[in-house]
Amino acid sequence: MKMHVKTLILIVSISVFAVNRISAQGKNDLIGKWDSFIPMAPLEFQKSVVRITPDSVFMSTDGVNFAPANSMEFKNDTLHYVMNEGSFKLTFVGSTKMTGIAKWGSGQSEIIMTKNENTYIRSKN
Repeated sequence: MKMHVKTLILIVSISVFAVNRISAQGKNDLIGKWDSFIPMAPLEFQKSVVRITPDSVFMSTDGVNFAPANSMEFKNDTLHYVMNEGSFKLTFVGSTKMTGIAKWGSGQSEIIMTKNENTYIRSKN
């Protein structure tokens, strides 16, 4: 009888551990470097690199000089941040992709961000 109880406890423990590991893998990870594409923005702002930290967003159109966001909020898999140039609201559509709307003084466009931890950043030498 003791052997059955120990076996049952072991099986339950392994099941709980496995469920926790699987649910942890399913969470969207915002932190990292992202390639951003805004098709209807002025040409110099269509492609950029976005670096997201736990408490801020930094954006660069040249991959070297990053400007910080004025504000940032991440709630329910939706990221909203404001830069001097405009505001951005994106929602995860996969673990490495977000889509949404970018708005600036003279218009708005769809924005697509793809996570790229290995983004190569060139120096201006």
